[in-house]
Amino acid sequence: VIVSKTRRYVFHFEKIVAELKCLTEDNVDSVNNQSKVNELVNHWHNEGKIKTNSIDESNWRELPKELQTRIYEITTKSIKKRIRKANVQIRETKQELRLDEYSGLMILANDGVGSLPPAAFIYATQHALVRDFSEIKYFIYLTANLFTQLRGAPMPTLFWIGFDMQKGPKMDEKFIDRLGRDWRSLVCRKTGIPGFVQELHDVESFWHPRHLT
Repeated sequence: VIVSKTRRYVFHFEKIVAELKCLTEDNVDSVNNQSKVNELVNHWHNEGKIKTNSIDESNWRELPKELQTRIYEITTKSIKKRIRKANVQIRETKQELRLDEYSGLMILANDGVGSLPPAAFIYATQHALVRDFSEIKYFIYLTANLFTQLRGAPMPTLFWIGFDMQKGPKMDEKFIDRLGRDWRSLVCRKTGIPGFVQELHDVESFWHPRHLT
């Protein structure tokens, strides 16, 4: 059931209220964001907490986790903004329709944030959900029109990955698989490109690739 034109969906059989959020504007490397990141990094460098104030992909993984997290918080505010809105809308839908027992699902579609690798995008989402936004029990990350060359995959890849954020009962995997299958079918039909499903077994390869531009 589509509740309204704001991309809210209700799945009564599974007792799920879903909200779709799409990110198309890439402002990760905006002047404002980079100014804040530089100020933060210089502060840590001046205090002797890091050896250099020049941060790039070659030394990113050597940075303290606390600093990585604070940089993510600066550069991914647009993601958190969408999460906050989805959380509010899921709560409002449950209240309006008296669906207190239903779980919240956020579908986060990346359709333009190419400067943030898939792993970083997902980490930023998980970090936000762990700290706040109690209505969202499960989220799906997918890419639309944004391909990645993944090691071991024979062709550029679109992502569809689900994450459970709650303790206790888990969301039905068959339901999530069905959503993913329908999404892939739609993409193939719209683009005319044949598709296939590949499980992510090489986890290490997931942390390094960037989106193709």
